[in-house]
Formats: sequence, structure tokens, C-alpha cells
Amino acid sequence: MPLSFDCLMFIGDPHLAARGPGSRIDDFRATGLNKLRQAFTLARQYKAWPIITGDLFHRAVESDPLLMGELFNLLWEFRDLMPCCSVGNHDKREFTLKAGTALQLVFNTRLLTPLDIEGFEVEVSGETFRVVGLDHGDEFPKGFSTPTILVTHHDLAFPDCGYPGTQPIPAIPGVVLGVNGHIHKASPAPVKVGDAEWYNPGNILRVSRGEITNEPGVLLWSPLEGGVRVLLDFKPATEVFQTITKASDLQVSADAETPATPSLFGALVAAEGELGAQKTSDGSFLQTVMNDVLDAAEAAASERQGMAALMAEATAD
Repeated sequence: MPLSFDCLMFIGDPHLAARGPGSRIDDFRATGLNKLRQAFTLARQYKAWPIITGDLFHRAVESDPLLMGELFNLLWEFRDLMPCCSVGNHDKREFTLKAGTALQLVFNTRLLTPLDIEGFEVEVSGETFRVVGLDHGDEFPKGFSTPTILVTHHDLAFPDCGYPGTQPIPAIPGVVLGVNGHIHKASPAPVKVGDAEWYNPGNILRVSRGEITNEPGVLLWSPLEGGVRVLLDFKPATEVFQTITKASDLQVSADAETPATPSLFGALVAAEGELGAQKTSDGSFLQTVMNDVLDAAEAAASERQGMAALMAEATAD
């Protein structure tokens, strides 16, 4: 017998991480797990099958025992929902899902089911569909012989999402619904391509400063009601992102009469000292400051390469 649900829930790109990316200043591990808990709680309320659209993790290798332990506990608590997940680009190591990746480790527990091209037969509000997933980078299939719901993690062109280098959404025979991850800004409306409606639900939390205006949410879909995006609880951007002060605002400059590299390094150290708490655990804020200083000093390529090497050494795990 096929799986049977009242509706489907699509959970966009959780990006779970023990170490916060970008300019996040909150407890990113707790925030990500909280968003996933909210989504699963809604899925249970609406009798929905939760489908994660890829990028469960922000980094392919995640060894933090607290994060992994809490994730396993969460999946165990909601194991009745039988959640599944496709594979995003952040889940891969060297372009593949290997044994050492965090997502593969989770799959091995059987608390989370891989969603691949084989897919599952699912009954949704009395109608039967084949639900299949494509890994990031997989080629699109030529078509399907039965009504199919296709979950992708690709660079697809959705209106008003502002994502560079996208490709047109393909018309694939047999696909009646397409749902895409990867693009973090939710599309305001579905896109009709061939016989299918395509949705881009956006991710369930804001990873970078460029996503400050995003509103984290999930997509509920049924053949009776179509797609409805439901917002999750989230904090104001001022509580989770550090305010950026440009290095130029601090009036940092390089001394033209001293050697370029020490001057640039001194300017960078001075800028970081002035900015104090405006640091991130993955060094991305320091990278922003460094770029501002180098641009202001009109640094040569050799100087930029030297500073990049210092930056890589300073932020290495």
C-alpha cells in the first residue's frame, strides 16, 4: 500500500550547523533545530509528509556531537512522520554523498529516508502520485509515465528571486508538481510550466545577510487546495545578524610611505579591533572588512594574495 497523507510539506534547506555561517550572532545550532521542530510539529498537525528539499546541513562534514545528538533525538521524536530528504550541494563532499558526510550518517540511522529518482508511491488526499527527488547537479529526466511530484535542488529561474545563473524550468511529461530547494528566497507565486505548477518555498532560516528580508516558512500542498506557504516563528534580523560597519566608515587608511603589506595588515587589525564584537565563527565578517581595506588601499594582486593566505590560515578548522 502507498503512503497516505492529507498533504505534503516541503521544508526548504535547513542548513543545520554547529558553527554559525555569515554574520549570524545567535546560537545557530539551536535556531536551526528549532525551525526543524516547528516544521515537524506543523506536519503532524496537518497530517503532512515532511520532505526536506536538500541542504539539511550547511557543511558536508559536521562532527559536533551536540548538534548530531539533538538532531537524532528530534528525528526519533517525529519518526511517525517518516520524513525524507533529497541531497543538496552543501550535503556533498567532493561532489558526491560519501560515507563521511553528515547527511549519509543520518540516513544510516534510518530516522530520515533518502528521496531519490526511484521515489515513493504516495496517496495525498485520495489521489496517488509518485514523489521523486533529484540530487543537486542531477540531469532532469525525460519524463514519467504516472503523475509525478518532482523535488529538485537546482538553479531554476523563479520570478523575483534574484538568483544569478539560473536556467529555465523544464517542461517534463508526467510532472504535475515541481518543488525546488537551493534558492533561499521564496517565490511569491507558483510558475506554470507544461502541465506542472512549480514552487520555490525558500529556506526555513536565513543563512546570510543577503537574506535579511526573507521570511522563513514551509510549503503545504494538496491536490485539493494547491500550495500554501506557512510562516515559521523567527526573530527580527537585528537579533540574529550583526550590524555591519564598513571599514571605510572607521576612516582606516594605508600609509603610502610605508611598505604596502605591513600597512594593509595594520589597517586590517585596526579595523577588526574597532569593530570588536562584529565577528563570525567562520570568519566571513573579517573577510568583508579585509576586502574593504584592500579596496580602499587599491592593493596590488600580490598583496591581495598574501592577505588571502593569511586569512585562510587564520580561519582554518
